[in-house]
Amino acid sequence: MDDKEQFTSLVAKHASRLTEEQLAGYDSCSQYGECVSPSYEVFRGYRTRHTLDEFLELAISLNAIHPDEYLTDMLLKPHEVIGALADEGDQLNNATPVYFFPDTGVYAAAVSETRVLDAWLCWPCYPANW
Repeated sequence: MDDKEQFTSLVAKHASRLTEEQLAGYDSCSQYGECVSPSYEVFRGYRTRHTLDEFLELAISLNAIHPDEYLTDMLLKPHEVIGALADEGDQLNNATPVYFFPDTGVYAAAVSETRVLDAWLCWPCYPANW
């Protein structure tokens, strides 16, 4: 399984266990927050109208950014490690952690020196306080 497939699987498993109260906050942001692009306006509230798998297919993205730029400030805030991405044969200590940031509904994993996989539960809008 490649990094994106592993990431998607971990995020889907974790997100499916979030409470309705948690999801309602992210859904509100998705509906009323600042949209990433005018062309994405049609996707507002997408998660509430589609399955989680359909939502994640659109919401997960690979970003060309140094992981330190993306994650350093976020890791100072409440977060949890929901799993890890590993190549076959990797020891657990060599695996890449997948983080969840409950305040913003963001999942993220540094997959290389210049790339971060992420998913925003408020997609297509920016997370709160982004």
